[in-house]
Amino acid sequence: MVSEAVKLYELKKKIAEELENRLPSRSVLRARRDPHAKRRPRPCGITIHPGHGCPLKCLYCYIYDMGFTDKVVAYPLEPLELVYALAINPYVVPT
Repeated sequence: MVSEAVKLYELKKKIAEELENRLPSRSVLRARRDPHAKRRPRPCGITIHPGHGCPLKCLYCYIYDMGFTDKVVAYPLEPLELVYALAINPYVVPT
């Protein structure tokens, strides 16, 4: 009997292969270099950054202390590139 962990690993490999086949080689390289492809998750999970910055300036928000501004900037990866980066991250398993 195949364990659940093995099934999830095989699913992860299949997802990564399918995305790699759909993406142009330039996109594959960009995704592989991105921090989302390498970063360890925090205890609460992995953060996904589709953009940086926020104009709301909530009093409790810490992003300004991290150097982000109130100007919203889209993340440089295309959506499928970001998904591929997560799919090849060794610390991320689909659930």
